[in-house]
Amino acid sequence: MSQKASTGAQPSEVQPHQLGQEVFKAILPEDVDWKPFPAFPPSVRLAVVVGQPSKPGPYTIRVKSPHGAKLMPHKHSGERTRGRRNIQGQRASQPSKKRFTVRRIIGGGDLWITEFILTYDGKPSYTVSIMEFKGDKVARETQYFADPFVAPASRAQWVERMDT
Repeated sequence: MSQKASTGAQPSEVQPHQLGQEVFKAILPEDVDWKPFPAFPPSVRLAVVVGQPSKPGPYTIRVKSPHGAKLMPHKHSGERTRGRRNIQGQRASQPSKKRFTVRRIIGGGDLWITEFILTYDGKPSYTVSIMEFKGDKVARETQYFADPFVAPASRAQWVERMDT
C-alpha cells in the first residue's frame, strides 16, 4: 500500500517519524545527508536519519566507511580505537581481570555474531560482538554492552532472573 493511500497525505507533506507521531516516512538514499564527524577518520561519514542524538528520545544514525578504514567504537564510553596495533595494545593493557563466557556464536561467510558475558573484575556485562570479515581478516568489529539490572515493578511478576 502506498504512503498516500494509507495516510491520505502527499509524500511531500509527510515529516520524518518521531516519537509519538502516527506517520512513518520512507528515507531514500538520495535524502541521506552524509557529513564528516570529528571522532572518525576523514574518509568516514555519518548521517543522522531520525531524531537528534543530542536530545532525549530515540534516534537512528548510519555510518559509511570505505574499505580499509579502521574503527572500533565504544558506545558505552564515547571512545574509539583506530588501527590494528592500537586495538591490540588497548586490549592488552587493560588492568582489569576479564573472563568471557560464550553463550552462542552464529553466522556464516563474512558475518559472525557472538553473544557472551564479559566479566570485568567480577562484574558481568552482557555483550554482543558483530564481526565482519574480508577474506581471512577482520574488516569491522562492533560491540554492544548491557549491564544486568533488576526488572522494574511493572513486569517483575512475569519474569525470572537469568544469570547465564
